[in-house]
Amino acid sequence: MVSNTKMVILISCLASLLVSCRTVGDNETANKRIADQFHVECEPNDLQVIYNDYEGVPYEGTALYLVSVGENSNTYFEEWENAPFSGEVNDYLESITDYVQIPEMKNYKWKMINRNARSKILTDVSLGVYDIDTKKLYVIESDS
Repeated sequence: MVSNTKMVILISCLASLLVSCRTVGDNETANKRIADQFHVECEPNDLQVIYNDYEGVPYEGTALYLVSVGENSNTYFEEWENAPFSGEVNDYLESITDYVQIPEMKNYKWKMINRNARSKILTDVSLGVYDIDTKKLYVIESDS
């Protein structure tokens, strides 16, 4: 018979294992999400996690990814918005500036996806910002 203390330790170990195996920050999973949301092609090794505070909770946190896209990538971004950001995007970026910041850019395109359109406030957001000069795509995901 397993004692209560051993059972608690076993459950704690299993919970820690599950949390450490989460897929929110996994490059392959993040890559697929980004490809699906923003209709771009990139390989998992082309994705760099700059910031991720999901900490095992799949729907609570913020992450910033840097994605290298190919030489012919401009076609992906033809329908995106041109700089500057809208007021809504500026407000969103200001609300997360304590956690995530993207570099200043002069020549960029952007696309914001509100993944919780039923809400009047931005709670689940994906923001893609493509730096045309460096051909780098910054993707911010946040869930609350």
